[in-house]
This record gives sequence, C-alpha cells and structure tokens, in this order.
Amino acid sequence: MPTVQLTQMQIDTCIAEAKIRTNNHALNGKQDKWYCSPEQRIINDQIGVCAEFAVAIYLGLEWTGQEKHTDLGDVSGFEVRAQQRRDGNNYQLVVRGKDKGDIYILCIVDLVNFWVVIAGWETAANVRTRGVLTYEDTQGYALARTQLKHILDLELVAL
Repeated sequence: MPTVQLTQMQIDTCIAEAKIRTNNHALNGKQDKWYCSPEQRIINDQIGVCAEFAVAIYLGLEWTGQEKHTDLGDVSGFEVRAQQRRDGNNYQLVVRGKDKGDIYILCIVDLVNFWVVIAGWETAANVRTRGVLTYEDTQGYALARTQLKHILDLELVAL
C-alpha cells in the first residue's frame, strides 16, 4: 500500500490548518459530533489534515480541504477519511447517511513519524450497500479495509 512521508514543511502546514479547523469549530459554537475534549479535537483534526495532504501529494491533485474550498471536497472532489495508526486495529472506511461525496479514500496516519498509508477507496454507494450499519445515529456504514479498492485503481478513474 502506498505510504507518503510528510516533510517538516508539510507537517507545519498540516498543523496550522488543523488549528484553524479546531478554532473555527469552537468559534462557531458547533457541538462536537464525536463528543471529544478540545485536546482530542485538535488531534482528530491533525489526523484528517495529514491524510488529505498525503492523498493530494500522492495523486498529484489539489488539496481542497482548506476553508477557502468549502464545496470541493477534501482533494479535488474526493473525500478522505482517516484513522490514527494503532497496533492491531481493524481499520474501516465509514460513510455516513448525510455524506455528500461520491468517492471516499481511507488513510491510516502515524502522528509520531508523520507518515500516511493510503489504505484504499470505495464509492459511498458501495460502502452503504456492502458495508455494515455501525453507527445508527448518523446512519454510518463501515466497510473493512480488506474490502477496499487499491488506490492505483482510483488513479485510473481519476484520470
């Protein structure tokens, strides 16, 4: 599986964007849907931003996850989902009922060494039909990492 090692300059960019997201979230008085502490919120934002940035680098596409690109998805129309790397974790791609994107990419992020594994992708429709309803409150369907398409197949679709 492709792995992207972020440089120090890229890490700094990701951390800055994560801080903006966390601050905007707090400033707009949004209820955190994951019910996490402010400290965990910044970590979650860092995981997400690093994954988006890595996918953009790997696919050679524009990273559109910043606030100035609110309607373009995370990476030029693709949505990116990320999970923090943990030993023995059974990673899954989760797509919620209200999610609007068509293609979702799963990444696994190591915040210690700042590398990102691009684990695979699938369409939202396939996740909802082949996946398991895991989060009833958000109609979140999960599809195991082992059932995802390889990122090289996405490159053929994207080009």
